[in-house]
Amino acid sequence: MAIQACGSDNVVVWKFASTSGGTYNVVNKKNDSCLDGSYVQVCGGGTAQHWKIGASGSGGSLLRNTDNGQCLEADGSTVKMAACNASRKAQLWSN
Repeated sequence: MAIQACGSDNVVVWKFASTSGGTYNVVNKKNDSCLDGSYVQVCGGGTAQHWKIGASGSGGSLLRNTDNGQCLEADGSTVKMAACNASRKAQLWSN
């Protein structure tokens, strides 16, 4: 998944849809697809599409994947999964 500049195009806008057990699907507002690890897939309810809002740091909160326990991290122009670390600015997300 590529990182793009924020704008009015819904392709860069995501929403949280509540699932069971205090987890969320991260859903793209333009096409209703889900964040599935570091990929975008058709929403299917698998655990790779379930996220918890984790510890907060200065500037945002961690997004922890319930399937592998790793956090979403910005890596240049893409995203990847990495061991969670609230002191890593690249893992802190905000609205």
